[in-house]
Amino acid sequence: MQKRNDLYYRIIGVGSSIILVLLPFHALFTTFFASHFAHFDLIRIWKEILLLGLCIVAIIILFKDLTLLKKSIKNRVVQAGILYLTAIAIATIYGLLVGNVNRNAAIYGFIIDTRYVLFLGVVSLAAHRYRFHWEKLVFIPAILVIIFSILQMTILPKEFLAHFGYGRNTIPLFETIDGKQSFFRVQSTLRGPNAFGAYMMLICTLLFAEVIKTRKKRIYVYITSAASLIALYGSYSRGAWIGLMVSLVCFSLWSIQDPTKKKQVYIVTALAVLFVGIVTVSLRNNDIAQNMLFHTNEKSTSLQSSNEQHSSALKSGVKDIYNTPLGKGVGSAGPASLRNTKMSRIAENYFLQIGQEAGLIGLGLFMLFIAMLGKSLWDKHTEVLPRAVLAILVGTIFINMLTHAWADDTLAYVFFGMAGIAIVGTSTKSKKILKYSIKKPVN
Repeated sequence: MQKRNDLYYRIIGVGSSIILVLLPFHALFTTFFASHFAHFDLIRIWKEILLLGLCIVAIIILFKDLTLLKKSIKNRVVQAGILYLTAIAIATIYGLLVGNVNRNAAIYGFIIDTRYVLFLGVVSLAAHRYRFHWEKLVFIPAILVIIFSILQMTILPKEFLAHFGYGRNTIPLFETIDGKQSFFRVQSTLRGPNAFGAYMMLICTLLFAEVIKTRKKRIYVYITSAASLIALYGSYSRGAWIGLMVSLVCFSLWSIQDPTKKKQVYIVTALAVLFVGIVTVSLRNNDIAQNMLFHTNEKSTSLQSSNEQHSSALKSGVKDIYNTPLGKGVGSAGPASLRNTKMSRIAENYFLQIGQEAGLIGLGLFMLFIAMLGKSLWDKHTEVLPRAVLAILVGTIFINMLTHAWADDTLAYVFFGMAGIAIVGTSTKSKKILKYSIKKPVN
């Protein structure tokens, strides 16, 4: 019986590892295969099909171990997750019944609103008995993504991704700032520059944590860190830039227990914000700075700047929730609404998207789930990985205020997969993954 249970845990562990390794290249290879064999949607949901199988194995484990099942049900993250999933299921049925969404949009919306919760659950379950070598699972794919992004910035032509099927009917070949070809935005192997920027924010924070953790400083860690910052810069994703700063400041503050040093971090952060503000104001008439920071300038020929689009989308999202506090159903907002027969609604804010779909109740339960996840990570923040993932959570929340970041396959799976590993803990003797932790002060 013990060997059979170990096999179940290993199946979940291996399956989850496959998802974590392949997701950074998901957009690239699915678009390539779809361009040759069609059936784009069917190819794209390979990871959801695999996740469904892992969920079935997880259910088998829980019903074979009733003690573990009872313990899991008492977990506040699990409770909040179940409540949120229930709200999404009800909102999906409601949207279909009243005719606010068609079946295609509802199914797609249900998938992108629930998959990360399920993945968090199966990974955290497996992490109790399966050793995730998270550094290899995350950093090796990231290095390949970074290398490709730097090649895009330097020697590859802008239309290079056309060889992989990118184009009008799949994923745009490339994006620029305000339609200016000289401001080419790197997207590497992900679905777009903003998705790539959010992913690089996660990688940069984990690399920073690795630098802090590693006693013997390794040159490749520093080289990869520098390259990741270059790649992040090339995305021109302002939300990801600020998200990274927020994430690194949080990680630094939580890593320091000396009040004097913590005060120094506050001072340095305040001075850095002041410096950035002064530079931004002083360069407000500079063409390059205007394009980089504001994604437009006074010479722009665009009818509406990206800032105006953001503002308009946010106001529209808030108005939708005010007018329909119960929501219009899953698939009626966000990326899934592009498949709906009725007008699509893109609030450019993931939290507003949930509110538009599942109403104030669904939004409240989603925020409760995120809060319980944050609390669970905080309870283990003396370990490096949970502390880093918590910092990433804060940074990603900021990014989600400006984009539908968690609707992106790569960020959703990689972040919540790492969270699943982190909340279980990594400092036990049986899993010597991270040995560094904050030293408690001696009284």
